[in-house]
Amino acid sequence: MSSVNLMILKSINSDTKTSVTFVNKSCHNVTTIWLNYEGKPVTYSKIAPGKSYVQSTYVTNPWIVVNVDTQSYPLMLLNGWSVFFPQQSDTTVDIVDPSADLSFQECLAPKYHGIIS
Repeated sequence: MSSVNLMILKSINSDTKTSVTFVNKSCHNVTTIWLNYEGKPVTYSKIAPGKSYVQSTYVTNPWIVVNVDTQSYPLMLLNGWSVFFPQQSDTTVDIVDPSADLSFQECLAPKYHGIIS
């Protein structure tokens, strides 16, 4: 997946259930990835730009998100962080591209070329 070692991050237990709404505010298709109890990445959901996905999870389960096209780093940012740890209450997480030159609104805006008004 990458040269960065995520093996130090892993899920601890499944004691406290919660849910996370991942909102893709990037210009890329992204994939949510859970780091399991051995620290191994487990792919969950692909999310298109502007779309969201609700994931059931547990408080001690870390999540990362990657660009579908590159499947590599830099990671997409989750509320400003490269790794997201769920809270006890249901949480919404904004996914953004840390290397983006365009704002989310700019990348989804229709492109009009050669139109004379």
